[in-house]
Amino acid sequence: MPRGKIRTVFDTSILVSALKSRSPSKSPAWFCLTCLKEKFLENYVSSEIIEEMKFTLAIIAIEVASKTNRKGVLALADELIELIQRNSKKIVPKVDFSRDQSVIRIIKDESDIKFLNVVYSAKAKFLLTQNTGHFGNFVVSGGKTGKAKIRQHYFNVMTAREFQSYLSSAYPKIAEKCKKKRKKS
Repeated sequence: MPRGKIRTVFDTSILVSALKSRSPSKSPAWFCLTCLKEKFLENYVSSEIIEEMKFTLAIIAIEVASKTNRKGVLALADELIELIQRNSKKIVPKVDFSRDQSVIRIIKDESDIKFLNVVYSAKAKFLLTQNTGHFGNFVVSGGKTGKAKIRQHYFNVMTAREFQSYLSSAYPKIAEKCKKKRKKS
């Protein structure tokens, strides 16, 4: 068991993956969200991150919803936002990398700087994202995922599937509890 909760920052793409999932009981994104809901993770957000999540999920929900299930998909998008807001610590980042040329030069999408601001300020250990290319230039091993660094803070960029695998090997009891809870939901 970890000494404290595992500090994370969820990128919006994790919520998009959960929203589009056909099988929540098998979805790595839903696994991560279940671990958050069950208080095994300590997730951090900022006002900017919440606004991006609301906007993006509303658009994606409208795109993926058919006429027959539109209300259900929109309700699920709202539920995902509520889950994040209820189970995350909202912070005001202590840094703003949008003025740091060394960060701007290597980030793929400048709108993602808000996630790095929170990772750094919260000293999060994991940035969970399905868009690994957006943050891959911070990975020190040369891949798109793995150990990353910004200034003097090391963290891990992982997809939901990689994080599920990590938890299963490093903390099997926690992973098993998350799997069981997810199947009940």
